[in-house]
Amino acid sequence: MDLATLSDLIILESGDDLPQNLRLALPHMRPSLELTMGQSFAVAWEVFGLGWREETVDFELSLSGAGVGFFAKVGRWLGMGGESERPLQIRWSEPGPVETGPWFRSVRIDVPDLEPGEYLLRLSASIRGREPLVLTRAVKVVVDGVKVGQP
Repeated sequence: MDLATLSDLIILESGDDLPQNLRLALPHMRPSLELTMGQSFAVAWEVFGLGWREETVDFELSLSGAGVGFFAKVGRWLGMGGESERPLQIRWSEPGPVETGPWFRSVRIDVPDLEPGEYLLRLSASIRGREPLVLTRAVKVVVDGVKVGQP
């Protein structure tokens, strides 16, 4: 089937090497979606429906504050939020897979210095001639494992 889709985002412990497939990534899944400032983590996902022809995929991964109103969240999800509202934004392009089947991707990220609280991790994948693909995942940024509101 020539319809591109994305799996869910999975959050992984950051190791020396990024996993090359989902089977290798599963043992490294984080037990929670809490991220500690200054530490590294990895984000992984699979892309389906590619490999039928040569294509370039443009990825963008961003982290933005989730403590805003409903319409601002919808605007951010659709990519209409301001760039200054995204304390983390990474963009890259790479050639798509040469064979059909799941295409596993992962990237290592350092948690920037942010206010503790709720954030939205957003991944978009753009492929020429196809509808843009967007995934979001709510995460919580904490300071040295201390949750917001704890003494």
